[in-house]
Parts: sequence; structure tokens; C-alpha cells
Amino acid sequence: MNVEEWVKAIKEDLEREDLPESYKKVLKEVLRLIESGDLDTAKEIAINLPPILE
Repeated sequence: MNVEEWVKAIKEDLEREDLPESYKKVLKEVLRLIESGDLDTAKEIAINLPPILE
């Protein structure tokens, strides 16, 4: 997944109503890190997030 796809997926997840606010808060931080260019930290946080069950 490239950066653009990653950002799009995060933004789509942020619009979901079934996700807890605590999860969305972490996603917002990951998005902020991506936008600031800190991809390594963003990836480390994202890897440690529990999976979203659809």
C-alpha cells in the first residue's frame, strides 16, 4: 500500500461510526505523522493497532 492509499484508507476509517473514539484518536495521530513525513513512526503505531473486524 502506498502513502496515498494509506491516507485514503485512514480517512475512510475515520468516517466509520462503528469505531470507538479512542481508535479514531490513534488513527488521527497516525495521519498527522504521515502528513508530517514521519512514516516510520506512523507505521510502527499502525502495526500495533488491533485489527478492525468488518
